[in-house]
Amino acid sequence: MRITLKLNNMLGFVRVRKGDVAGAVDDLNRAIQLDPQFAGAHYNLGAAFWFGGQRVKALTELKEAVRLDPTFVQAYLFLVWPRRRVAITTPR
Repeated sequence: MRITLKLNNMLGFVRVRKGDVAGAVDDLNRAIQLDPQFAGAHYNLGAAFWFGGQRVKALTELKEAVRLDPTFVQAYLFLVWPRRRVAITTPR
């Protein structure tokens, strides 16, 4: 099961990088079903949602990654980065 978990997480990560957001979301949801406590899968799912334009879902998954692993620096940084970018690119 652990191999399948890591494989789904890695495949989801690769699909995000290649722009296949729908495929990434499917893979990452499978990983989370196998281990809902796996912060890395929540982080990658948050990235997939972000790059797919689903900002609220992205922030929810990123917050879950931080809740599961308070030492997950990348997740904290991703939480800060999108908000600054949204503030910069959103008309006032």
